[in-house]
Amino acid sequence: MFFYIIIFLVLLAVFFWWENNAIYTTRIPFYSKTLPLGFDGFTVVQLSDIHGKVFGKEHCRLIPKIAAAKPDIIVITGDLADKRHTDISAAFELVQLIKPLAPVYYVCGNHEARMADYPAFAATLEQIGIKVLCNNALVLKKSGACIDLMGIEDPVFWQEPCTRYSQTTADKISDAITKVKKTCLTPFQLALFHQPDYFAVFAKHTVDLVLCGHAHGGQFRLPFIGGLCAPSQGLFPKYTAGLYRQGFSQMIVSRGLGPSIIPLRLFNRPDLVIITLNTQK
Repeated sequence: MFFYIIIFLVLLAVFFWWENNAIYTTRIPFYSKTLPLGFDGFTVVQLSDIHGKVFGKEHCRLIPKIAAAKPDIIVITGDLADKRHTDISAAFELVQLIKPLAPVYYVCGNHEARMADYPAFAATLEQIGIKVLCNNALVLKKSGACIDLMGIEDPVFWQEPCTRYSQTTADKISDAITKVKKTCLTPFQLALFHQPDYFAVFAKHTVDLVLCGHAHGGQFRLPFIGGLCAPSQGLFPKYTAGLYRQGFSQMIVSRGLGPSIIPLRLFNRPDLVIITLNTQK
């Protein structure tokens, strides 16, 4: 009997290691009539909610998967680091490893926003060669065509708590989008933002595609139910993973790669998102 208990515990340990360390690749095709023809087939690799996690020596389980996708750009949608960890060297190691693969763009999450030394953290990312987007936009070019890439900072910077949907927060996000859109130069906008529960605000401004994280896939994913709980959304959250539509806007939510307050993921393996932009005929 004791032997079977040991076997069961070993198998359980292997299962939980797999659930929390074996990276799952989510491939999402995006279609839009406003996407310029030059961006047809444009590949975006999205990393989110890494929280300083390391996937083997020099991220040997993650980097080859990113490289195999042959990304045109790599985006990080927040929580690259974790506010509870004083050693952020893992975050800097990761961006140094992915920088040679494609241009990298980053927007902060609630964890970085709560870091006392965030300005120094962001400055180091810039020194490494990562473009930090903070309520601004830039133009991406491909095959003679252009689109706008915008980044909206996390509401924690505005002293808004990371809690349920707040109209005050929504209004501030709306003001930020309005200001950034005035600087945009093309009809197509791709936005990076950490918290998906404010998708309606981006939809109001007809932002074509928003990439988010934060929900951790609902932490524990159950058949026919989906995610069980998520930061800011609570139990049975609305936005946890995959593609969502509202009006003329679409949003893709990454389930994230790393742990957070709850260190255990269940039926919710670390998520590497690969997005292919397509021009809809």
